[in-house]
Amino acid sequence: MPTTDVYREAEKRWRHSLQEPGEELIDFELADDRVRRVDVAADAPDWLRGAQLYALCGVDGFRFLRCPFSPEEELRWSHAALAAWTEPEASESNLDLTHAGERGALWAQHEAAPSSSALRHLSWVTLGYHYQWSERRYDEARRSPFPPALGALGARMHTTARR
Repeated sequence: MPTTDVYREAEKRWRHSLQEPGEELIDFELADDRVRRVDVAADAPDWLRGAQLYALCGVDGFRFLRCPFSPEEELRWSHAALAAWTEPEASESNLDLTHAGERGALWAQHEAAPSSSALRHLSWVTLGYHYQWSERRYDEARRSPFPPALGALGARMHTTARR
């Protein structure tokens, strides 16, 4: 059998597996003996008290925090991610290679001309330390400031899920 046929068959199996989730998929909405509900910490911020916290049995320390944000909080964090944390001085992104000259004020550019916006091509952004893929390490010299609000959010999420 030619190599391309083997490849095509493997690709078909892979695509098929994406369409039909396997038994390893966990649906936190359904009763599942692999999951248990955990109480949110009493000292959690008010806006996190309504969140649903789950532990995965047999995986110490794993927590899944479902619906942690109100609609307003979700919009606030989404806006920060797209408007502030995509700026060149705050991050590195896939646009550094392909759209370096268009990278400043991505959100404002998108609002002005959505169809020609570089934001449409944004796939990923890294904050803080930037990984050097060719060297397989983090470079101390290549780091952008980590957003303090995002760090505080992570700390609050940790406090909430620490049980």
